[in-house]
Amino acid sequence: MTSWQLYTKGTLVWLSCPTNVWQKATIIEESNGKELLVKSESGKVQEIHVKDVKELPFLCNPDFLVGTNDLTGLSYLHEPAILNSLKQRFINDNIIYTRCGIILVAVNPYRDLGIYDDYTIQAYHHDENQDRNLDPHVYSVAKEAYTQLERDSQDQSIIVSGESGAGKTVSAKYTMRYFATAGGSSAETQIEKKVLISSPVMEAFGNAKTARNDNSSRFGKFIQIEFDPAYTIMGAHIKTYLLEKSRVVYQARTERNYHIFYQLCAAANLSEMSGLKLGPAELFHYTNQGEQAVIDGVNDLEEFNQTRNALSTLNLKSEEQNCIFKTLSGILHLGNIALLEAENEGCAISAKDKHLDVSLEQFEVSREHAPRFRRSLTSRQIISGKEIFTKPLQNNEAAFRRDALAKHIYARLFGWIVAKLNGSLASSTEIHRCIGILDIYGFETFDSNSFEQLCINFSNEKLQQQFSNHVFKLEQEEYAQEGLQWKFIDYEDNQPCIDLIEGKLGILDILDDECKFSAGSDESWLRNLEKNCSGNKYFGKSKRSCSTFTIQHFAGNVEYQVNGFIEKNRDTIDPEQVAILQLSSNPLLVSLFEEECVFTSAEPRKIAGTVPRKLGPLILKEIQPAAKSTLRRTKRTVGSQFKDSLTQLMQSLNSTCPHYIRCIKPNDSKVAFEFDPHRVVQQLRACGILETVRISAAGFPSRMSYDQFVNRYYQLAIGLRKGEPRKICETVLLNLSDGSDMCKFGQTKVFFRAGKIAQLEKLRKDLLWKSSVIIQKTWRGYSQRKLYSQLKRTTIFIQARVRGNFARAKALALRRNNAAIKIQCHVRGWLSRRKYSRIRSKIIGLQAHGRGFLVRQAVLKRKQTEKVIVIQKNVRMWLAVKKYRNTKKSIITVQSCVRRWFAKRELRRLKAEARSIECVKNLNKGLEIKVMQLQMDLDKRNMEVVTSLRMLEEETKKLKSQCIVADELSKTLKTKEATIEELEKKVASIESLKEEIKRLKENEVDLVNALSEAQKREKNLADTNDSLVEKIGKLEKTLSVEKQHWKDEEERLRDIIARQQREIEGSMPNNQDSFLIKEDYVLLLQERVSLKDKLQSALAHIEKLKKKFCLTRMPEIPEMLSPNLLHGSPIVKKGFESQGILKYNSLDAAKLTEGIVCQFTPSVARKCIQGTAAYLIFMALRYCDMASDEIGVKNISNSALNHIKRIVKENQLDQDLCVLWLANTARFLHCIRQYGCNPDSTYTRSNTENQSKMSLRNYDMSSYNKPLEDLLNFIYSKFWKTVKESLSGIIYPAIILYDSVSLSSTPFTPNRRGTGRYIDPKAAWDTLMDKLNQLKSLCNVFGVDPDITAQLYKQLFYFISSEVLNSLLLRKDMCNWATGVIIRYNITALEQWIRDNVPQGSDKAALILKTLQPVINASQLFQAKKTIEGVDNLVSSVDELTAPQILKLLHLFTPQGYEEVPSGFLPAVERKLKGIRPASEFDAQILADSNYLFPLNISYCPSTVDLETVQIPQGMSIPATLS
Repeated sequence: MTSWQLYTKGTLVWLSCPTNVWQKATIIEESNGKELLVKSESGKVQEIHVKDVKELPFLCNPDFLVGTNDLTGLSYLHEPAILNSLKQRFINDNIIYTRCGIILVAVNPYRDLGIYDDYTIQAYHHDENQDRNLDPHVYSVAKEAYTQLERDSQDQSIIVSGESGAGKTVSAKYTMRYFATAGGSSAETQIEKKVLISSPVMEAFGNAKTARNDNSSRFGKFIQIEFDPAYTIMGAHIKTYLLEKSRVVYQARTERNYHIFYQLCAAANLSEMSGLKLGPAELFHYTNQGEQAVIDGVNDLEEFNQTRNALSTLNLKSEEQNCIFKTLSGILHLGNIALLEAENEGCAISAKDKHLDVSLEQFEVSREHAPRFRRSLTSRQIISGKEIFTKPLQNNEAAFRRDALAKHIYARLFGWIVAKLNGSLASSTEIHRCIGILDIYGFETFDSNSFEQLCINFSNEKLQQQFSNHVFKLEQEEYAQEGLQWKFIDYEDNQPCIDLIEGKLGILDILDDECKFSAGSDESWLRNLEKNCSGNKYFGKSKRSCSTFTIQHFAGNVEYQVNGFIEKNRDTIDPEQVAILQLSSNPLLVSLFEEECVFTSAEPRKIAGTVPRKLGPLILKEIQPAAKSTLRRTKRTVGSQFKDSLTQLMQSLNSTCPHYIRCIKPNDSKVAFEFDPHRVVQQLRACGILETVRISAAGFPSRMSYDQFVNRYYQLAIGLRKGEPRKICETVLLNLSDGSDMCKFGQTKVFFRAGKIAQLEKLRKDLLWKSSVIIQKTWRGYSQRKLYSQLKRTTIFIQARVRGNFARAKALALRRNNAAIKIQCHVRGWLSRRKYSRIRSKIIGLQAHGRGFLVRQAVLKRKQTEKVIVIQKNVRMWLAVKKYRNTKKSIITVQSCVRRWFAKRELRRLKAEARSIECVKNLNKGLEIKVMQLQMDLDKRNMEVVTSLRMLEEETKKLKSQCIVADELSKTLKTKEATIEELEKKVASIESLKEEIKRLKENEVDLVNALSEAQKREKNLADTNDSLVEKIGKLEKTLSVEKQHWKDEEERLRDIIARQQREIEGSMPNNQDSFLIKEDYVLLLQERVSLKDKLQSALAHIEKLKKKFCLTRMPEIPEMLSPNLLHGSPIVKKGFESQGILKYNSLDAAKLTEGIVCQFTPSVARKCIQGTAAYLIFMALRYCDMASDEIGVKNISNSALNHIKRIVKENQLDQDLCVLWLANTARFLHCIRQYGCNPDSTYTRSNTENQSKMSLRNYDMSSYNKPLEDLLNFIYSKFWKTVKESLSGIIYPAIILYDSVSLSSTPFTPNRRGTGRYIDPKAAWDTLMDKLNQLKSLCNVFGVDPDITAQLYKQLFYFISSEVLNSLLLRKDMCNWATGVIIRYNITALEQWIRDNVPQGSDKAALILKTLQPVINASQLFQAKKTIEGVDNLVSSVDELTAPQILKLLHLFTPQGYEEVPSGFLPAVERKLKGIRPASEFDAQILADSNYLFPLNISYCPSTVDLETVQIPQGMSIPATLS
């Protein structure tokens, strides 16, 4: 296809435009290859006459290539295409970074975009495979440099260039920030922090506000970041170039001096700054010339504090800082020295000028040198032979002399500060590799260009040459790597222009020669230039002025003004002024001028320092010639110094692998996201981007992998849909080839000449257009046929309905006639039946009433008869009852009289018997029986007391044996010096037990005495019985004599019997005596218990002493002193509970826990009960609890925690081990809660009866809840870190690239700078699912708590969601409709996995699913129809995304095919978001925090396992046994 064939009707071309530089136009008519009729965007129609193919207008690129990440990927590489692509990305997509081959183009947005945070650094830093092709970014350049540094072990360099205000300083700063993060060391020096903190210092002393930039860097710098063999930052070195000294004394309107001066003026009110005698910046000549001392949004006082903190961090002492501030204050006051007209000639300075005195005071020069300093400012010394003449200076000359001194001091101070920074950043060890960051001026051309612009443009010429060579080299390497047959690419070399400047008899050489002559001038130098360089085509004379010359640079012609070249190149200062400053007591100021001292020894300087005021000039005349002979060396010019330093810089850059960042300033008004095409084109031409494009266009600029070609142009491969992509590609291109060399086939890619992609796109578009026509034709025919079929079916349907209606009407009439006949028939029958019914009902009613009356009369008669019978029956019954009651009453009266008579007779008999003796005997007999029962009860109690005494004697014997054992223990412990006295006291307390035993014996004697007293009372009772018998005999005799006094005697006998009974009760052992005996017995038992308590405390103390002095063997404690006996019953010994206990020696606690933790491996755990290790550790704790071993409890618990933490830390990459101990640590925590000693705890309520028996008895383990929770969080974080690292490389290809629907996923090949390995998306998806299933299996096998498992799933899917979302936010080429479909399908598969593996009864599954919502919302954004009317629904459906994320994704969205996005869609979305979202949300970071770790919530999960069923696993050898 020829070039003319591309210019068909409807083709878009580029036309020059005075307003926008370039504008699009559409070809509306072509004429025989000679004329083109085009219509521009503004509607203007014009005719273009074409004489040659080269005069054809530039073609526009296909729409899918516009806005591409890499400009070299454009099919047509030319200026309008590059400008349009940058504008598209900057204005429409708000993307500031674009690749152009090896160059990163950075357009200054003049707004904080929030794309430089730590999360973005991590996203680029952890992109190990680099096949994700993240969007261009300054971090991507830094990442590429750092990766090549590690991989190739070759020094790297990053060259940042651009004009003032383009963002060079910011780009360099963020580059250093990336290296500080990626190469951060853990050393105490924290050198990476010093590297970052050096930026505020350099900005304060080297940056200033210009008309184009509020923070313009007024010097060039080359920062070398130094790395050790482990590629961590070990130091840095800064080298500066071309400080703009003239800014110290002069600033244009709206500009400022260097920031440090305004910071000092803002801090003038601080107490520590009062000695500087400063004030507002408006009061000083050197800071008020720009008439704008304040920058909007900048607080100079806060900036000053940051500068001071940075200086302190960089090891500058406060004394050195004070010297710096004094020197700067002296410069400000020096500029305020007033120059007055002298009386005779020249100028003078008033003796009362306070600024001169303050300036000397700040320079710490004695006031006696003020006249001398005044003369040095207003006059000049001329040496003629051996004589010195003084020449007065005019005002302008004196001002130039004063300003030269100020500039010189500041330049020296700046160099000293840089040297101090280098000293602070220097490393003491050998440097392994380094990365250099060059931040230098871009190409400059102004209305008036001087010596500084010549040096800057000279350096840019050198950099452009190095850049062109490097680009050419990379192109050829790419072709060789792919095995292409290539020809040498010819490109324009700017070496002649460089030779013009630095060559022999070049501009700088002639300038240095002119500076050697004291009478040298700018005019004579210009004449020499014209004489020696007029034959060079790059040098030209100016036609407008006789004091200018022109140089043809690579970026264009620049005209230079020769005025001031000689003085700027010499950069000299009056020696007299230097000598005065060297008399300062400020060590910093003295050190600044050591190299320029006119005296070579200390003696002359000492003499000069003591010169009397009036003799000063005379003595100087004598000393000066002597000093002159010692000053043999000649000071080097600024041009020669710069040329040498530039040569060294180029040598450094040539020895490294360079990377380029070109900063573009989009407009001069510093308005955010405003694009000025004229300014941008000017910078593109000057920064070498167009040169890169030209070199690329000379070869094969467009390249594409075979898979990508097949996916894009499969429509052209008719009949070749299957097969290898390369064969399909070759067949298609060979079929379409016109014989020209428009493409080359490499090993992995196909390379195209410029414009070939556009041809393929045109063919593809034409084929699609033809296909669409066929589709439309077929569809329209199908639509018409379908319409006809529908009309036919409708007509037939209507006819059928009409005919049906007629038939139904006729049928209805027939049915109505038949219905009327039936109705008449039924009505007549109904009337007849109603009449008959009425007559019949009336007859029946009459009959019923008659029969009812007769029946009621019969019933009434029957009721009356029955009532009469009832009355008769009741009357007769009442008469019979009355008669019965009277008879019964008479009988009872008779019976009562008879019974009363018998009772009186029995009473008389009883009274007679009561007066007889037999009655008394029977009474006494009852009393004797009662006494015998009491005697038997007493004997029984005596036997119990004797038995108790015998048992007490046995216990006493045992206590004696205990005392003997205690004596033996005391003898064993007497050998220990530190505890002999304490042990003897404890043994003495044991000796006191003997006294307690004696007291027990005394209590035994008391019991015997009480028994003898009881026997005596028994004898007294027998005597009382005998006396009672005698009294009864006397009573018998008395009764027989005094029968007549029966009633009196009866009463008296009753009194006597009562008295005798009271005496008998008094003679018996009463209840109080019995209670006293019991009380004595109880006291005896209590004393025995207290005695055993004392013995127990003594034994416990002995055990502590044993552990303290590490006794190898202690005597065995008798069984009777076991804890169960001491805490149990005093009589019956209680048995030891041993079930569910792990017995061990107390000295083996550490070995036991180490054995359990280290030997309980995942392979062992799979054969055991889940949580076996936790149960074993807790069973050991139970043993300590049962033995009341508090120290053992602490040793077991602490040792277990330490060993678990150690083994997890050592094996944190072993996921099986981490999950195992995550489960067992949680189970151990649950055991402590479940078997706690508090029975009222909420944790123990669900325990079974058997589990309640296993609870701890003596020690509360709740204090270990927090350490165990911390340990769980530690294990969880380590395990999650391992899982995250294993997933970070596969999430992107698995979720975004894997097309699981069509299974036609295409591997995304890395760009030509990519170094990562390729990961197959299907393999990545399979790996991801395998890892998910593996994680589920581990949690199930090892028994991880369901809550912890759910939280782990939540963390996992949050990480997947954030990684996918960040990949989309950093990848413009993935933000399209197809990617949204793929992501939604893959996320749906993950959602189904969650539903299948997480119980749905609780809210766990919902919380996990919610973590995937941001990615689902992103896919919805891509798939949704972009219309202004649907903005509300679209915004409301993506509520899980933040407003910046929504706007970023929509800016990155790339329409495919025939998708269209209305121009007002994005503004409408932004307005809607601002209306419903809080304002603070717009300041949030764009990237999701993929490193965020959800806090681990540990819910109580009781165990159903009985401890008795737990066994020590086979293969584990631990020093313990199950009892």
